[in-house]
Amino acid sequence: MHQQPESAEINVARVPLWARGAIKHLAGLIADREKPVKVLEFGSGGSTIFLLKQGAEVTSVEHHPGWAESLQAKAASLGLGENLRLLLRDRPYANVVESFARGTTFDILLVDGRERVDCLKAALPLVAPDGLVLLDDAQRSRYWPAFRALAHVRSTMFEDRARSTVIWDLASADQDQRFVAKTFPDAAHWDHPRPGTILVPDLHARSDHVGPGYILRKPLVENDPTIRRLRQLGYIAGEASYTAPHVFRFDNPMIRIDQGRKFVAHRGAVYTNGAGEPFTVAKKPPPFGKVTPLSGLTLDLSAPGAGRFAFFLLSSLPKLDLIGEIGLTLEDIDHILINSGAPWARSLVALACKGKAPDIVAFSQRTPAFGPERMIGFESVRAGRFTPAWVYDFLDRVFAGDADPAQSENLELSPRVYISRQRAQGRRIVNHEEVMKILKPLGFQEVFAEDHPPQVLASALRKTEVLLSPHGAGLANLIFCPANARIIELFGSHYTPQYYYLARDRGQSYSSVPCMNDAGKNALDYHQSAVGEREEINREDIVVPLDVLEAALSG
Repeated sequence: MHQQPESAEINVARVPLWARGAIKHLAGLIADREKPVKVLEFGSGGSTIFLLKQGAEVTSVEHHPGWAESLQAKAASLGLGENLRLLLRDRPYANVVESFARGTTFDILLVDGRERVDCLKAALPLVAPDGLVLLDDAQRSRYWPAFRALAHVRSTMFEDRARSTVIWDLASADQDQRFVAKTFPDAAHWDHPRPGTILVPDLHARSDHVGPGYILRKPLVENDPTIRRLRQLGYIAGEASYTAPHVFRFDNPMIRIDQGRKFVAHRGAVYTNGAGEPFTVAKKPPPFGKVTPLSGLTLDLSAPGAGRFAFFLLSSLPKLDLIGEIGLTLEDIDHILINSGAPWARSLVALACKGKAPDIVAFSQRTPAFGPERMIGFESVRAGRFTPAWVYDFLDRVFAGDADPAQSENLELSPRVYISRQRAQGRRIVNHEEVMKILKPLGFQEVFAEDHPPQVLASALRKTEVLLSPHGAGLANLIFCPANARIIELFGSHYTPQYYYLARDRGQSYSSVPCMNDAGKNALDYHQSAVGEREEINREDIVVPLDVLEAALSG
């Protein structure tokens, strides 16, 4: 089922065109089986010759008469023609299954032609219980539904630079049918070794497509001179490519977070990632220390930085929305692992789970590392500080409606809200009294976000007209404000654009007030590459220029 000219010749020396590791792996599996090995193949070509050379009996489905004739001649010239049965078919190719006699079975199903998902699903009942299924070009997002059809089967994934080939072994199917597990081959096959991937979640039906290389968004043309200057200095990116997050299954791992990085020990290797990064092999992992065992299946929502409200809300909590995409439900989960045991974190998990959350465990000084029996883990659901639309959709569903009547607090807020950081460890306003003299006559109400359960505050912010706050986690609450709200961010020498991006995504008006540190400077005096995330920059208190604040409030 390849688009080939009538006179096409099979290049035996370069076939099959799968990931190289898959060729050797399948040859070994065939050699261990009793002969003859019967193969059903969708898409003939070099793989057909390869299978015939392994002594297999091949039934190959092809749509191109010239290609089929050339292949039949090549097989005959090699003395392999007797074991080849070519079936010429037009679309839909999966209908060929109906032509086989009742009780027909095959040892191997090979899918490498057109309409691959349909062909795989239709032919799967013909594969013997201990059979094998091979899918080439598994990296293509349109073939990801095939993984769902084999959600209970262990598999091996092979990758070259240009393609991925996956082989499922039906004999290793999980009895509980809860997982799609890919056990990666030897690390030598990888430029960047990673732990065993389960699946890239199928998010195609959601509001924005997510696939390899997809450009998430471009910021709108911005007339604000401060924003233009921040972009020139490298704080604000023009766009970001986004790929649906990989999901991993780990068997008997150890996991800990240390110095802003996550470390997972699994099958003799230690993998690590930072905030928003993919997993890579750790060169110098820290000692894991005391490891607390966890029985059953653990869902890992932890991530570097997710001990902070904004990161947890936008990057960790949405992972709960992905478990259904990999064939799991909350009933399958025994534990949920999070960074922080703070009440707000537990409250968010309980809210997202609609009050039916599994056992929630958290990293702490007493429990610095965990050893789950089995664990589901994720890469980042965001692209840097860009947020895909499906995350907003999930959070809108979680926080829909009024606050839970069981909550003891009924919070009423002014339409103008000032979220204060005066109790925080950094980015406090030095001239706070002077700022409040401006804000109070304008109807602003000072609010400490940490004083209120997240759902209560979210409900109270739905009628907000203006939300003002220093740069920090409190500004993440802007996602609960209406689309016509004004967002005003006060920043000093530390600035990141995520709240600018969030406000733009939510259709809100965003403006910023550059404030000063003790040296009389702010982010506009630095370049992002020079400032980075240094802790001393991050925590510096700020002095608000009152005239600039008044101008922003009147704008």
